Amino acid sequence: EFPIDEARYAAILARARELAQRAERIVLSCSVYNGVAGSLSEDLGIRVERGDAAAVRRLAGTSGPIGILVSFPPTRPIVVDYVDEVLARAEDSREIRVSVAEDAPPFATAPDVYRDALVAALRPLQGCGVLLVAQYTMNEHLDALRAAWGTLPLFSALESAAAELASA
Repeated sequence: EFPIDEARYAAILARARELAQRAERIVLSCSVYNGVAGSLSEDLGIRVERGDAAAVRRLAGTSGPIGILVSFPPTRPIVVDYVDEVLARAEDSREIRVSVAEDAPPFATAPDVYRDALVAALRPLQGCGVLLVAQYTMNEHLDALRAAWGTLPLFSALESAAAELASA
């Protein structure tokens, strides 16, 4: 688990306050911090968005079960609960399947080992109609993931956030 206790929230808030002095909007880039986006927004008085929000919004135009790929186990419930919440608001009752790239933490694993673990973690998601690549650290390996995933939609949290910010 990766709980956001008072001390951790205070540290996140302090850094976000610094950013808020120069920003109109903050996008969190760490998926374990996504759960505090609402609290940060209230405390700072500016828009603070989850790093995966843009990609999750894109799920609305897809069909079939939703596959979610994560590589840091504590992010699993944070991402799944959010996707489930967004689907519930849209009255979309699709199945959500999650796969965790086991023993492949980013920054602690060689890039090729991390890439291979991510690709292997796609196997349990076969049959899903869309894939959400939840963590920004996976972006380096999107070509390999797309090649393994095939022609079905694949949404990267990082690509989706960047595209949405560029069009704003």
